Amino acid sequence: MSLHDFFLINLGLPQLSLYYIPLCRFRTFIINFVQTISPWLLVFIAFDRVIRARLPHRTKQICRKKNIVIVLLVTISCAVAFNSHVLQPSFATAFPFNRIIC
Repeated sequence: MSLHDFFLINLGLPQLSLYYIPLCRFRTFIINFVQTISPWLLVFIAFDRVIRARLPHRTKQICRKKNIVIVLLVTISCAVAFNSHVLQPSFATAFPFNRIIC
């Protein structure tokens, strides 16, 4: 949380920027997206290491760039779909009495 948000939320100062709500939603989306995708990338790295340790002869068949790109695209698209509700205009007004959300 930035100092700007601290003053807006805790002191109840008015919002002067017209872009505060969209930027807040985008920032919340990015934070949630990174928190969603980070553990899955660690799982895929661990899975890659297991394949390379247990199946060294099939590593070149399984661990190709094409397969990595497919796994990353599916993971990113699932993370975007899972967190896309944050980008909706109703996200900031879903909890009007809660001052923490945007």
